[in-house]
Amino acid sequence: MRRVKPLKLDVERANRQGQLNASSSITSPVSPLKVKRLRNRDMKDLSPAAEHNYNIFVDAIEKEGLSFTEAAKKMGDPNLKITNKKLGIWQVRLDGGQRMTFRVGEGEVEISQVGGHT
Repeated sequence: MRRVKPLKLDVERANRQGQLNASSSITSPVSPLKVKRLRNRDMKDLSPAAEHNYNIFVDAIEKEGLSFTEAAKKMGDPNLKITNKKLGIWQVRLDGGQRMTFRVGEGEVEISQVGGHT
């Protein structure tokens, strides 16, 4: 497995793309993470609350440019934890009985399971 490289902030590019403004901090780069989702048929049946939290997580990364940890915090009480440090596998609580497992790699968050209790 490749090591994740530290993020570099390209201020000029971000500014050209309208991602920085007067209130932006130079120390908080725009997240380059992409989300590799499961196909709908591979997702287990989710409660409305779990589906809502899943959408919050994915949208926070894709649309708001947040890191996966910040995206998890937006969900409220996500109980974010690393389940396999060597492989970079994380788990987050979607609701009382539903979990989402994902791997954080270079430039992407790859969702491996949504629903059920992993």
